[in-house]
Amino acid sequence: MFFKKKEKITIWSVIPGFEKLTCLEPAKKYIPEWFKKIQQKKYSDYNSVKNCPSFPWWFSQGYVLPLWCDLRVYIKDNDVYWSTPLDTFQFVFHTKDQFEDYVPEHIKEDILCIMKPKCPLRIKTPEGWRLQQLPMFYDYNEVFSALPGIVPASRLFELNPQLAFKKKYFTEKNDYNVVIPKGTPLAMYVPIPEKPLELEVVEETPELKKLDDLQMISINTKFKYRWRDHIKKKLF
Repeated sequence: MFFKKKEKITIWSVIPGFEKLTCLEPAKKYIPEWFKKIQQKKYSDYNSVKNCPSFPWWFSQGYVLPLWCDLRVYIKDNDVYWSTPLDTFQFVFHTKDQFEDYVPEHIKEDILCIMKPKCPLRIKTPEGWRLQQLPMFYDYNEVFSALPGIVPASRLFELNPQLAFKKKYFTEKNDYNVVIPKGTPLAMYVPIPEKPLELEVVEETPELKKLDDLQMISINTKFKYRWRDHIKKKLF
């Protein structure tokens, strides 16, 4: 009997041994504190987001890239600068004509700069897979947010998320100076197939209605964890 070899994502570092100090980690390690503190309702027709399946599943998908060193971003003489504890850790700016000049004015006014790291890590997906780069949506980071995109990681291996820094956070109150600590989550990476599924639009058939009715009945047999219980069943 022959078994198909399990596909894996491969990560390595251009700095020898660095992957032992900082690496991508499962996204479930970065569930925000505000979400953890939500008390689940035992018996209620109006459950909190903690009972909604989309949120727990969101936090369990993919991997998170944490910042591997402290990063200082500051404004001096109307220009933006950065510094790190070691020259090995480098960042670069995107010029305005690469992104900012083209976005709507209300977005442009909020952006201080677009900066990306020269990340020491490299990542490779198997053939047929790529990575969806996503911001840490539910972290509500006040200083920056990663720009979403697609990384064709079966061919291009660099992890350099574009970070949009927010102008409103750099004020006289903090001396126009912000330190982002090591370990801060930068972006989420979710493996997705290179070939998307085709969209099929049909009218409801008796078979589809039967499936819809069955899943609704199955879900509504419990007060708590009903979605989680339903997806474990093999009804269809």
